[in-house]
Amino acid sequence: MRVLLIDDHALFREGVALLLRPLVEPLEIWEAGSCEEAFTQIERRGLPELVLLDCNLTPEEIRRQHPTLADYLRQGEKKGIHRRYLPSHRPLWYRQEQRPPAVDLH
Repeated sequence: MRVLLIDDHALFREGVALLLRPLVEPLEIWEAGSCEEAFTQIERRGLPELVLLDCNLTPEEIRRQHPTLADYLRQGEKKGIHRRYLPSHRPLWYRQEQRPPAVDLH
C-alpha cells in the first residue's frame, strides 16, 4: 500500500510511519511537510492509496487553493468516510483530532 503522510511536524510523520509499518505489508510511505510538497510527490510518483493529512483549511479554501486535494476528499465522501464514527464527530471530518495529551498520574 502506498501511503502519503502530510504534516508539518516531521516527528509526527515518523511516529505514524512507525505505527503503520508492522500493520500493513507491503507498505511504501511517502512523507510531505506541506500540501505543496505532497503535490510535487504525487506529480512525480502518482496517486497514493491512502493520504493522512493535518489540514486546518476549510472546504472552500481547499477547493480554491488545492483542487486536487478537493477531488481526493470528494472521493472519501462518496465512499461515506465522512459519516464514519470518528470523522463524523469532528468539525472538519478530514481534520486530525487536536486535543491536549493525557495527564500522567504516575
